[in-house]
Amino acid sequence: MRAQHVGKWSRGLILAGLAVTLTPTAAPAQIFGRSRCCTPCPPTECSAPQLPSVPPAETKTPAEQAVTPTPELPSPIAGVQGGLGVAYSSPNMFGDFFGTTSPYRLALQLPPTQVTTVIQPPPIGSNPPPPPQTIITTIPGRIVNLDVPLAGSIVERSKTSEDNNPLPRDRVFFNYDYFNSVPLSGDVNVHNFVLGFEKTFFDQLASIEVRVPFASTLNPNIIEGGSNNSTDAEWGDVHFTLKGLLWSTPGVNVAAGVGVSIPTGPDIKMALQDGTPLGRVRNDSVIVTPYIAYLLTPNDRCFFQNWFQIGFDANSDPVELNPALTTVSSPGRLKDQTILSIDAQLGYWIYKSSDNSRWINALAPFIELHYNTALDNANSIQTTAFTLQSSTNRFDELNMSAGVIAQTNDNCTLALGAAFPLRGEGNRSFDYQLGLRANIFFGPTARNRSRATFVP
Repeated sequence: MRAQHVGKWSRGLILAGLAVTLTPTAAPAQIFGRSRCCTPCPPTECSAPQLPSVPPAETKTPAEQAVTPTPELPSPIAGVQGGLGVAYSSPNMFGDFFGTTSPYRLALQLPPTQVTTVIQPPPIGSNPPPPPQTIITTIPGRIVNLDVPLAGSIVERSKTSEDNNPLPRDRVFFNYDYFNSVPLSGDVNVHNFVLGFEKTFFDQLASIEVRVPFASTLNPNIIEGGSNNSTDAEWGDVHFTLKGLLWSTPGVNVAAGVGVSIPTGPDIKMALQDGTPLGRVRNDSVIVTPYIAYLLTPNDRCFFQNWFQIGFDANSDPVELNPALTTVSSPGRLKDQTILSIDAQLGYWIYKSSDNSRWINALAPFIELHYNTALDNANSIQTTAFTLQSSTNRFDELNMSAGVIAQTNDNCTLALGAAFPLRGEGNRSFDYQLGLRANIFFGPTARNRSRATFVP
């Protein structure tokens, strides 16, 4: 019995020793609940081990956790931001273009006429008088010469760069131009007017523009021997321009698009002095003009813009003639020439005021060069009875424009300018041009112009 108790105590002591051996760093109080030693344990043995401090985790609100950082866009895409900085305050180009340098010449051979003469021979003696004699004389028809402009050309042909800027904009505008000695049918002085508006979309990355021209110009009814330079009020061809911004930074903006003129102007009619119709040229041409342009604003004073455009006739005008003065026929069509135009403008704000209450708070002179050239020969129509062909065939027009642009408030501009041809007859569409451009900006464009500043 005593041996069994001794065995139990010995086994207990062995297990306790193993426990102490397996946990050598533990204090007795940690093993048995309190120390059996009479001396207190050192602080390093009694205190809990100190762990390195960990900063508390940063807490985010659910709204912050839902926001993910936006990756940086490639530069060509990141650059398109609807125009930046002082580019918004850059003015529009003035322009120079009428659209014709010479009319077509119609030479029409009228049909011959026959004159019948009856002669009564005198009686001879008592015999009955001889029967009357009929003499028929053929008189060759005369040649009629008329100067005939192309249909749609008696009102200024719209040019995408005129009163325009590479930046898409929200605006309404009014243009007036006086063209001296335009070669239509004789030299005609033309007063040309344009009403239009432009509206942006796609966050100001694109715009659509509409122009409605009308003019006091050549009467479209051409009378032989009459006053070929009589004037009349006429509507022109309505013009649409689609513009898209390809690249936009504070200093560089690049745009491209296409302009389309639809035939809403009058036909050209021809007649003899007595009112006999000779024919007409129908206005059916649709002029399509793709273009590319860029704007440079290196600082808040200087601006430069450059346009490249090619206008071509997508349809042509049918010609109807009445050479026999009895039946109208359609001998062919006249196609307007393909015209390349290059336009450049350089200007500088010599005066700018931060006080928008002033009547004029900015002023900038400008100078422009315009080159217009035909890329193909003018076509013609010829038969045995008539010829219809251009008097100059091809042209190379070089014009210079100059003037001044004034800004009132932040959202109104008024430009006054003049254009002069630098080449002689056959390569000019007027002797000189005087014009006015009025623009009122609204919507996002007005807000951007009011806070336009240069960001280097």
